[in-house]
Amino acid sequence: MTEVLKALQELNVCWKKIGHYNMKCRCIPGIPGHLEGMVNNAVHSSHYFGDESSIIENGGIIQSPNIVKFELQEEAGKRECNICHDEINLGYGSYCCADCDYFAHVNCAIDKDLLEDEESKLSDDLTAISPAFQEIKPGEIKHFSHKHNLILSDDGVEDGQSCEGCMRSISTSFYYCAQCNFFLCKCCVHELPKKVRHWTCMHLRELFFYSIFNCGYCWFWISGFGYNCTACNKLMCIRCHEILDTRIVNIEGQEHFLFFDHKYEGKCYGCDDDFYRNSFRCKDKKCNFALDYRCLVLPKTARYKYDDHALKLTYRDDHDLSQCYCDICEEDRDLKQWFYHCADCDVSAHPNCVLWKSPFVKLGKPFRIDVHEHPVTLVKIDFYPPKCNDCGKPCRDDLSIQCTEPDCTYIFHWDCYRSKNFRIWYLLHTD
Repeated sequence: MTEVLKALQELNVCWKKIGHYNMKCRCIPGIPGHLEGMVNNAVHSSHYFGDESSIIENGGIIQSPNIVKFELQEEAGKRECNICHDEINLGYGSYCCADCDYFAHVNCAIDKDLLEDEESKLSDDLTAISPAFQEIKPGEIKHFSHKHNLILSDDGVEDGQSCEGCMRSISTSFYYCAQCNFFLCKCCVHELPKKVRHWTCMHLRELFFYSIFNCGYCWFWISGFGYNCTACNKLMCIRCHEILDTRIVNIEGQEHFLFFDHKYEGKCYGCDDDFYRNSFRCKDKKCNFALDYRCLVLPKTARYKYDDHALKLTYRDDHDLSQCYCDICEEDRDLKQWFYHCADCDVSAHPNCVLWKSPFVKLGKPFRIDVHEHPVTLVKIDFYPPKCNDCGKPCRDDLSIQCTEPDCTYIFHWDCYRSKNFRIWYLLHTD
């Protein structure tokens, strides 16, 4: 440390002592006169202290740029990098937050893929951040997602009633419309602001409400709320938003937590698919456990239409390989892949077979589209399905879009409808 201090003095670098072993550079490049006001403190004979006030030049105040403290520590000890979660050698430089216990390796902190876009940050209107609803009176609100006022209730709802925003079953307080069948859970109303800045790109994302959209992270088709980044042209579902907001995920049966790694390349432990960036992996480098967004958002329990019990998401199968098959499609299951299992019935199945490929889509809700005169709805038909207007094949079990008028034969497989309409990625909700 003595040699470091000597080198800094020889370079005429001004710095401030912040504790016994830490120091912060007080030099702000490009601003003349910044050395004025620096004094030598008699108590700390070789330590310079700078004025913490704003820097003034030519009669105007120049605000210093956002600065993360660069720290050199003489005292040995252990710190964990909050980005890669590896150990930081305190004998070398590191970045840390002056207000909280946040540390990062130098290379992690200056990674160009994680640095903020200062131009877009400064251009964003921060005053636009506001709740997604307006309070009319205590217990009654006007939410942007619905044309009528919503009323707060603590009473129970009918079994199976789900929130229109997150598609989860309602089990606590909720808001409802007194004029139509519309429900929002209290969490979606109060914990989802209309605009939010997300650390993945640092742009302002705006909350939307769509009949169906494709999440750009987990790639599920979703109904309800999501966040849209117009700068990145990317949609994010609420489930991915919640996972990324925590940055750290705990998985049942996994010893260590998982953290976001934008550089990891390997296979997903849940589905055995390859991925090349943006995964959540185990902090233990000796462990190759990593998950993609799609497996992370899988519901912990799910119901299949022909099973009386809920099936639980299961992470490993100890059965003999000859017994490892899906009870729904009757094809083999890969022992490396997650599956759903009912212990009471001894039923095991692929996630796609249980969830019908689109587990987060609201079925049967009428809305309008530009290319058809009547209201349409999203359906999945089991028995005697009509044929798709495009490919001519029956719309059995696949997500389809169908006219709500009984005498109208308008029906398409969802994939066929997208191919005829410029491969759209979302449909707006219109009453």
